[in-house]
Amino acid sequence: MNRLAAVKKKILLIVLLLAASAAIFLAGAPSTEGDLYLDSGSYFRTLPFFHERSISWQKVRDVVLNNPYPGGKRFLPNLTFLLENYLVGFTASSGRWVNMAIHALNVLLVFFLLRRVLLLTGRREPEAGRGALAGSLLWGLNPFMADAVYYVIQRMTLMSTTFYLLAVLSYLRARETEGRKKWFWWAALAVSFTASVASKENGVLIVLGIAVLELTVPSAPIDRAAPLRKYLALAAAFAACSLLAMAFLGYNPVDVARGILSPGVAREFTAGERLLTEGRVLVDYLSREILPLPQRLSFVLKYRISRSPIDPPTTVLAWLAVVGLVFLAVRRRKQMPLFSLAVLWFFANHLLESTIIMLEIAFVHRNYLPTVFLFLPLTAWAASRREERKHFLAWSCVALVLLLFTYGTHSRARVWGSPERFWNDAVQKAPGSLRAYINLGILRDLAGREEEALKIYEQALRKGFEEKPGFWGDLYCNIGIALMDLGRYREAEQYMEKSLTVSKNDFYLFNMARLQRHLKNPDRGLDALGILEKNNPTFPGLHLLKAKLLADMGRHTEARVELVEELRLYPNNREARLLLRSYGAR
Repeated sequence: MNRLAAVKKKILLIVLLLAASAAIFLAGAPSTEGDLYLDSGSYFRTLPFFHERSISWQKVRDVVLNNPYPGGKRFLPNLTFLLENYLVGFTASSGRWVNMAIHALNVLLVFFLLRRVLLLTGRREPEAGRGALAGSLLWGLNPFMADAVYYVIQRMTLMSTTFYLLAVLSYLRARETEGRKKWFWWAALAVSFTASVASKENGVLIVLGIAVLELTVPSAPIDRAAPLRKYLALAAAFAACSLLAMAFLGYNPVDVARGILSPGVAREFTAGERLLTEGRVLVDYLSREILPLPQRLSFVLKYRISRSPIDPPTTVLAWLAVVGLVFLAVRRRKQMPLFSLAVLWFFANHLLESTIIMLEIAFVHRNYLPTVFLFLPLTAWAASRREERKHFLAWSCVALVLLLFTYGTHSRARVWGSPERFWNDAVQKAPGSLRAYINLGILRDLAGREEEALKIYEQALRKGFEEKPGFWGDLYCNIGIALMDLGRYREAEQYMEKSLTVSKNDFYLFNMARLQRHLKNPDRGLDALGILEKNNPTFPGLHLLKAKLLADMGRHTEARVELVEELRLYPNNREARLLLRSYGAR
């Protein structure tokens, strides 16, 4: 009878996990109607691997070794993009469906990990199963996580997390297994570690995650001297595994260190200011994950930079909260192991992206892995309620929260399902972000609503703050484009020149050349294209625009040469082909 009851409970768990997977797909379905945003769009539009639906060993080799983003290292996700493009033709829709499938797999892996942790901390079945199921669903259906899943390029984060979780599960099995089987699990750990790093660099934190588990969920009673030896061994393993994985993937440790200590692009903050700001950001991340109200959820997150511990005053308060939480977690790890695990895991897995490395200040997807254990203390408590009334009340509350989370995720999916809704949402919830204003303005300009676009850009000029110089250049250039579309060429020229004082960006130079054609200044247009050609001779449309400027000057022979070059680079450029026929008839 007991055996039959256990089987029934396992079947119920499987059914509930399948229902959760269905909820992920149903809630996220509206997102598949949207576009590719930010680097997701530029990545797939510019790379030649995705221009046609084909696959070859040369393409595979190029994706692994010569992929320019980011530096040709995250090759496992890139291989999935290549395969997806070959099988179904890559689109925003297909990309999001695949991401949701990976996310559903990760929810399953999180369930197994939480269940194992609960068993190790003394819970018994079915209590461990119930607590793990609720904890994994509160993580997987949390609206705050939705942006990480629908941001197609962050398949890198999702896949890195998949292999990270497999590595940790392999470690837990290895430390519980005797004999030769133990080596199988150590080998699985090594493979998963390398695959996680091959998906995203955050995978190097796996050993740190294992150290947090050792600190909070020991496998057996140990004396005071044993932990130090164990943690020193883990630290050595962390360094060795990191170096081996970097060498295997083609990283040069010196280049990695140099990249960590110096920004790749100009930033609006120093490393010290970034560290100060991240205290406020981390506290805000936690609050959004625990209380993901719709008005608090946005893809674009904007924070004022902390210039000192008291500027703004919340800086020192946030860091006191962070230090206090970490101190409490370490101090009370034996009495409250699940609380300690949730806190230390969160901060440990934020070490790469939320400290001094000169990345952008904040992104939602950085919380995908760090929040895995966040709800476990709560769900473990709910699962331990034995009195029937308290048990019913606790699980009714969990079910209600899950329903609200699912609805919230569906609402976020609707936002992602429309470029207009997406960027409107960002402008409303992050009003100081130039990125949000620029993209919303571009949408209005492309829709022929140039006056509305200019009003949005004017708001950006008034409200934007503490942005990297490149964003200001983008804003000036797009103001120039909107004015050019309205025929206000002299005003447009002022803003185009301002953008070029920020940088000699390819996009700025190209649009300056377009403007000079309208102003009947072909010489100045050719000068701008000359600089562009030195920087990027394969820029789309470069040779076509150059041909038009040359034709305006009556230099048709040279124009034909440029059109031939444009067609060599972009054989499907219909306008270039038609112009070549036209000029050839002269």
